[in-house]
Amino acid sequence: MENANDITFTINSILGEALDDVMARIEEDFASSGADHMEIKNSYSSGPVFNANLIISQYCAARDEDFESISLDDLAAVLRDNKEHLYSYTSVQESREVTTEDPETGEETTHYRNMDHLHDPV
Repeated sequence: MENANDITFTINSILGEALDDVMARIEEDFASSGADHMEIKNSYSSGPVFNANLIISQYCAARDEDFESISLDDLAAVLRDNKEHLYSYTSVQESREVTTEDPETGEETTHYRNMDHLHDPV
């Protein structure tokens, strides 16, 4: 049971690192997009969602090992070495009409803003 808890904790930690990695890639993509504003729809903002048993099963199958012989260091290394493949994202650019109000005069001005929507890391 202790080994299972350590494995789950390690997977959660690495998936968090992978989320940070994809968010950095999103920031880089936005910086080069020329868009005025970025909007991210991230269903994992409260933390990674995963099935530890599925990841462990896939690891065991790939290594042709049973659960009791899992090397936590190797599992962690495999996940970290491939973290750029754990999450991806899509990007959509559009122009949006934005109306702003001058606080001093109350006059409204309408202009277009180039938006870069970066959707759900998956």
